[in-house]
Amino acid sequence: MFALQSEYKFGLVKNVIGALFAGAGNVSNGFGRINISNAKLAGGAGLRVGLSKKEEINLRLDYGKNSEGGGELYFMIMEAF
Repeated sequence: MFALQSEYKFGLVKNVIGALFAGAGNVSNGFGRINISNAKLAGGAGLRVGLSKKEEINLRLDYGKNSEGGGELYFMIMEAF
């Protein structure tokens, strides 16, 4: 198995942050059999609205799309990590 993820955040206006993210990964039944050319790809963009700077609480609204044509809208409170 391998997995790569990256996220870039940037300020838009007070308490609002934009985010771009991307990921790639694949699984196999042995380390020597990993085929990077068959990796599953995904990426998207989102907004973070700061509710509490002290507690680091954000509202998150993200849209992600994968290389197989699927896409999802996510709404969360807090950060993934």
